[in-house]
Amino acid sequence: MLGNLVGTLLLGLALLRSRRVPLWTAAAVLAWPPLHVTGLVAGSEWFEVAGAALQAVGLTATGSRLLTAPR
Repeated sequence: MLGNLVGTLLLGLALLRSRRVPLWTAAAVLAWPPLHVTGLVAGSEWFEVAGAALQAVGLTATGSRLLTAPR
């Protein structure tokens, strides 16, 4: 679990710093780790589901953006 949280956090920070994707996509990816931890602490899966949904949207938009970018 630690690798999942840290890896996602590092990916989100790299996307943010690269400026190759819109800010909101990096923010959506970065939302997963804190929402996951919040869900574990609160004992509710709703936070984790919301974080996973945001991460999926952010990664989809990132992939789309990077695939259509000129080389």
